[in-house]
Amino acid sequence: MKNKILLFLLLLPLFIACENPSSKQEAEDGMGTFTISIGPGSARTALPWDTQTSPPYDFPEIEDLLHIITILDQQGAKKFEQSVVYGSTTTFSVNPGQYVIRVEAYDDTGGLQAVGTTNKNIVAGNNGAIMIHMGEPGFALSGNVSIAAPNGPYVSKPLNATYSGSETVNFQWYQTVSGIITSATSATYTPTSPGTYYVSVTASGYETKTSDTVTVTPIPLVITLTTIVPGTPAHTPIPSERGVSGITVGVDGLDPGDTASFTVSLTGFSVDGNGHLNYDGTTAIPTTALQTLTITASGETGGSPDPTKYADGTATWDVIVYDGQAADRAIPVTQTNVIDFNTYANTTDGMTRHYKQTGNIALSAPVTPATSNWTRIGASGAFTGSYDGGGYTISNLTISSSANYQGMFGFVQDATINNVKLSNINIKGGSYVGGLIGRGDSSIGSTPLTELNNCSVSGLVSGDGDFVGGVVGSNDLGTVEECKFTGNVTGIDNVGGVVGNNDSGGTVQNCYADCDVEGSNVIIGGVAGRNNSGGTVKNCYAAGSVRGNNQTGGVVGHNNGGTVQNCYATGDVSGNSFASGGVVGWNQGTVENCVALNNNVKVNFTNTSNIGRIIGQASGTRLNNYGRKGMPLIYRNDRDPYIPTESDADHRDGADADPTQYNSPDFWRDIVGFGFVDDIATNPWKWVGSDDDAHPELYWQ
Repeated sequence: MKNKILLFLLLLPLFIACENPSSKQEAEDGMGTFTISIGPGSARTALPWDTQTSPPYDFPEIEDLLHIITILDQQGAKKFEQSVVYGSTTTFSVNPGQYVIRVEAYDDTGGLQAVGTTNKNIVAGNNGAIMIHMGEPGFALSGNVSIAAPNGPYVSKPLNATYSGSETVNFQWYQTVSGIITSATSATYTPTSPGTYYVSVTASGYETKTSDTVTVTPIPLVITLTTIVPGTPAHTPIPSERGVSGITVGVDGLDPGDTASFTVSLTGFSVDGNGHLNYDGTTAIPTTALQTLTITASGETGGSPDPTKYADGTATWDVIVYDGQAADRAIPVTQTNVIDFNTYANTTDGMTRHYKQTGNIALSAPVTPATSNWTRIGASGAFTGSYDGGGYTISNLTISSSANYQGMFGFVQDATINNVKLSNINIKGGSYVGGLIGRGDSSIGSTPLTELNNCSVSGLVSGDGDFVGGVVGSNDLGTVEECKFTGNVTGIDNVGGVVGNNDSGGTVQNCYADCDVEGSNVIIGGVAGRNNSGGTVKNCYAAGSVRGNNQTGGVVGHNNGGTVQNCYATGDVSGNSFASGGVVGWNQGTVENCVALNNNVKVNFTNTSNIGRIIGQASGTRLNNYGRKGMPLIYRNDRDPYIPTESDADHRDGADADPTQYNSPDFWRDIVGFGFVDDIATNPWKWVGSDDDAHPELYWQ
């Protein structure tokens, strides 16, 4: 075959004459009839097949070619395929419908020389003429056709066809199941039902090109999210929040039985099956700047994502996240999340975190008597983080237990607890029991790492064992400063109004207790039961009664190798055995610059060797101490008075102080050595009251 260079040619108008068949019965039966004749037409003279020279088309004579007519329905099924002779006439009869008519011309070697196609809608009865332009086979369009779905491949949303070539083309849309879409002949088509669609483009004398298919689905159901977000304008998700205390997400728009899965834009956050936004508590979020948090909900059917049925729903708001992993990112503790805080703070992560109370908190009293509304923090290990109470109050904290290490915090190590106020507490435990801390410890050498500052506790604290204090049960190498307790403290051994046991170089300073302290056995003190091994009790006072078996003191029960300095007591002191003193019961350390203003001091001992105005059993060092002149000192079953025989500031009874002295700030400042100046770092006292009610108080009261 000679022709290999043809780019485009309308070779020959092929006239298809559609005539009314002679059989009227066919028309009456609703069939569509037409006759195809192949022969020269009016264009034959203007465009001769074998004489066109520009460009040179060197084809066989049209009369020598074999013509095959193929008729396809809209599903692409062949209805007829028939070879015809040039110049002959062939009649066809088909059911009305859309058809593709294709004519192919072959040479005597079987080579395809020309091809032409057209779409025709056949109606019942007679059908008009159709012209098919024949072109060289393989004459391809220069571009491609593609489909875009700007609003998504959904029912009732437009599909846009784009042809990238330079030719002017005709568009025809198809659906793979139902075939050609008769009326869809423009570049844009809007499907009315789900299915798979494609589009073809044709141009005169060119082969047809077809696009890729697009699957069209119903418009997805829209999921909407509703959120309960406490706090405006920004909320603070924290690790301990659950339920109404945190962000809750509700999903609308799901069919019955369908579910939703969630993704959250911030790492470390998730939404659980109840719709609660949770923070894992371990992912570090090293900023407290406002951040945008977005929750996306995806619809599921049968537990699997179903994007064809559901469009995702989103909810977005601004949040500040406090991860608690640094003091400047302390986790807020509020009335709404306090119980969740109590739970989280007892987890492995929670015991290392930093917290800050942001408002007053009132705990609900237990419904059942002798039960608890609180679990001590540090129950299974030591709390090592920090808690800043912000000067706000927690009221009604209740623990009823026989276990050791009881308090708001059971066991802390290298922790910092500041500005906490506990009101109307009722805490009962075994040993190491305190209103705020059961046991405070420091882990490294002789450096005090646990710090307790500016805290107050009121209520009842009791222990069935040792080391019981109104604020701290036992303070080991820590600092307790500017703390007070009011109420009642009871225990067995080492019981104190502020601290039961101040041990191993611990410090209790600038504190006071206005409470009754009672121990059934030994070492009972108005401020500290025992001050041991280098401990310091300084600038403290006690205003309640102290009762115990032995080693009872208005400030310290047993000072064993420690220092008691610049302290005073005003309450009754009584012991059933030995060593009762207005300031210290038994001293084996240093007591200096202290004043005893007790109503009385009693001991049930057979002689006066275990009772004193300042110290009951006196050894160690006594320096510059003073006692109220005329204070009743009674021994031997409350029968015999003891009257000091000397007024000596370095004696166990100290020097005499009469009302004209101790009701004046000059006495305290100039003689005892209390500081009443503006430098509160070294002089923490202030003078209050007048006349007989005048006395020193701590500057922070």
